[in-house]
Amino acid sequence: MTRLENGQILVTGGLGAGPGVPPAGLATAELYVPGSGWVPVGGLSQGRFSHSATALKDGRVLVAGGCTARDDHSCAPCAPPSCTTPTAGGGRRCAPR
Repeated sequence: MTRLENGQILVTGGLGAGPGVPPAGLATAELYVPGSGWVPVGGLSQGRFSHSATALKDGRVLVAGGCTARDDHSCAPCAPPSCTTPTAGGGRRCAPR
């Protein structure tokens, strides 16, 4: 989870699984807007878990590192980074840089 300067919270990736489904990195991204709740904002170019997400001074969020699958032990940095960018309607979308 990454707290943005405007008080919103961005959540990217994670580890997902279900009955009979092996665990895998998630490529989802959601924004928590206080007073409104959760809003899907796109996704990462590749599912990730155990990664970092750092708010940058220009409003973007750098997502790096982590793993792509439970048996992926390389855990190398993710390039290009995934960032949140403002949209014309005042919302946000998640897009690769």
